[in-house]
Amino acid sequence: MKVGIVGVGYVGAVTGACLAEKGHVVTCFDIDEKRLNGYLRGQFPIEEPGLERRVRKNQKRGTLKFTLDERMVSVDKDIVFLCVGTPPYEDGSANLRFLRRSARMVEKYANSGTVLCEKSTVPVGTAEGMQKLVSLPVAVNPEFLKEGTALRDFDFPDRIVFGTNDKYAAKVIRKLYAPFKAPIYELDLTTAELVKHASNAALALKISFSNVIANLSERAGADGLKVLEMVGLDSRIGPQFLKPGIGYGGSCFPKDVDALIARAKELGVDPGLLQQIPRVNIDARRRFVKKVEKALGGDLEGKILGVLGVAFKPDTDDVREAPQIKIIKSLVERGADVRVYDPLAMQNAIEVLGDKYVGRFEGNAYDAITGSEAMLLLTEWKEFSKLDFKKVKRLMKGKVIADGRNLFIDRADKLKKMGFKYIPVGKQ
Repeated sequence: MKVGIVGVGYVGAVTGACLAEKGHVVTCFDIDEKRLNGYLRGQFPIEEPGLERRVRKNQKRGTLKFTLDERMVSVDKDIVFLCVGTPPYEDGSANLRFLRRSARMVEKYANSGTVLCEKSTVPVGTAEGMQKLVSLPVAVNPEFLKEGTALRDFDFPDRIVFGTNDKYAAKVIRKLYAPFKAPIYELDLTTAELVKHASNAALALKISFSNVIANLSERAGADGLKVLEMVGLDSRIGPQFLKPGIGYGGSCFPKDVDALIARAKELGVDPGLLQQIPRVNIDARRRFVKKVEKALGGDLEGKILGVLGVAFKPDTDDVREAPQIKIIKSLVERGADVRVYDPLAMQNAIEVLGDKYVGRFEGNAYDAITGSEAMLLLTEWKEFSKLDFKKVKRLMKGKVIADGRNLFIDRADKLKKMGFKYIPVGKQ
């Protein structure tokens, strides 16, 4: 089939590469010339395991193309996916101007039978408005990708969800996904839209719930990690996302939870429990900073802190809404001398934090902790799990290890015997 992709950020690039891998002929367009030229000239703009290799492979096969010509993404296509950004306004509601602009652009050049498919995460009711905006068949196809495992998630989904009120559009989407071995669920437009926001809110809720239990456990003297492990053994709940830490981040959870809350208010629905999710998330990183502060005598002024990890999760360079960024800012505001290392995300972090933070970034983990009074583990990169703690002990001035992701929890007793003050999340 002939497929168009409008917007080659994270979702668009993964969608295009994975559909091309199945033999569909995919044409990708973006108004960001710098980003698009990255694909054309070999300066890959996105960090995701396996993605660059797959893009290059399918470019050579001729099944994946990138263009700056807006006509080429729409002309003679069976389906065009809108994968553009929907940035939040201050109240959390989604800015849909890029989505509407892209829909009009596609309609301008597309055939009358081209299916316009909304892939961007948007508030419920957006697709119905899209039907009134364009004359093309409209569909919704939410994505459920996790950064760091996106190709595997796309290739082997646990479900494929789409919504449409058009029989022809449904036929096109079923044909498109025929090569994928996964159950396909056909819904109406509105229901399919709400699935994505509801799914992300549920996952964010599990993370926030885990942090509430962790806080309660620390206060009560219980082992919160064991508590959550036992809770996760309940088949009705499951262990996924029941991990306490410094909170969630990234491009999806914060934005989508806020957008769902805003949309509920617009529809006259009390968001109730949903409003507590971001509040608990913010509290998780604040509590972490306070624990570090307490471990160092209640004052961070002039204290050297080695921070490991700034990406919101491992195997990505994404720092959007990363709690790591907010923790670093908070530490600096308290007068700490913060030195940071991350395997992939340092350049993106500098762009977010500003030039005044450039001198705080080090070349490796050991450089970041040299002379520090505390080591703060904020992102659970695999390379950090292989640290030589005998070397760490020699390099550090102090002996505090604050583990915001419980990466070293299995070595807690060993670290304490070495003289470290080990601070996990969820237990004393």
